[in-house]
Order: sequence, then structure tokens, then C-alpha cells
Amino acid sequence: MPVLLLLGFLSIIDLRKREVPHLGVFALLIYSFFVVLKANKLWPNTQIALIVFGLLFVVYMCTKGVGGGDIKLLTALAFYMGEDIMFLALP
Repeated sequence: MPVLLLLGFLSIIDLRKREVPHLGVFALLIYSFFVVLKANKLWPNTQIALIVFGLLFVVYMCTKGVGGGDIKLLTALAFYMGEDIMFLALP
């Protein structure tokens, strides 16, 4: 539930200012760290987050279709969700 509220808050700010605040993403990352640590999935979730970051960075460099805020937010979300992030890619 805290993640959903934080994502909603960050979405509103992003829509209004076209910018994702660093502090909000950092809060998501810190919360995610403790959740992932408790679930004993630190290494797998870190790998998934790095893969998501790499893919989004390539898209950014090639097309400029995503911004830096989108990359950092989705990377933090991938760290939180782990392998469940793949369900977001399904049509």
C-alpha cells in the first residue's frame, strides 16, 4: 500500500511539473530495500533492476522516448517488484 500511494503522489507531480523528484524515488528505493531484504531477494531483485535500467537507458539513448525520471522510477519499481515486473510487460 505505501508503494501505491507513493507512486500516485509521484505521478501527480510528474504530470504537473514534468519532473520526478529525486526524494520520492529515493523514498521508494529505501522502502523497497527493506521489503526485499526481509524477503531475502536482494541479489535477484538487484539483477532485475539493473536489467531494467540497462534496457531503458538504451531506449533513452536511441530514441529519447523516455526521460531520466522515468528511468530512475522504473528501476526503483523493478527493484521492489523483482520478477513480478515482467507482468507489466504482458499485453
